[in-house]
Amino acid sequence: MVAETVEESGKLDVLINNAANYSCNNADVPDMDLDNWYDALTVSVSGTRLCAREAMKVMIPRKSGVLANVSSVAGISGHPTESPTASPSGASSASASCWPLKLANTTSG
Repeated sequence: MVAETVEESGKLDVLINNAANYSCNNADVPDMDLDNWYDALTVSVSGTRLCAREAMKVMIPRKSGVLANVSSVAGISGHPTESPTASPSGASSASASCWPLKLANTTSG
């Protein structure tokens, strides 16, 4: 996805991560299917991380770029049936809070 964008436009200015998998949304923890849980984590956490990794490979050498993550408020607040949403959202938000620290020293002019 990143390589195609750079090939077509010559650069990548912004990455907006908005990945989610709600295959086990609204499931109570005792009833949650483990395969669905792993799918939600893979898409929401690993997918976001992998897209950011590829974007950084392009942005850092250019010393320019913006990474933005969209995640659920469930990642910072509790609800009885939101564990499948809260956990990946919280993990993605925590990862995203680290990325500006990495990029600050490499993308500022």
